Amino acid sequence: MKFGFDRRKRDHLVSLGGLLADIGHRPVSALRGNHQKAWLDDLMHRLAMGLL
Repeated sequence: MKFGFDRRKRDHLVSLGGLLADIGHRPVSALRGNHQKAWLDDLMHRLAMGLL
């Protein structure tokens, strides 16, 4: 994630949950937290603020 962020490819980084939602698929069991859009948004925010 950090490599993609540093190479200005931030808009190409998508979460698995976001990708599945875009194609209209709902998984039977809930995805783990690090596969969800909220986790990716938080990570991108922390990278932008220089916290990581």
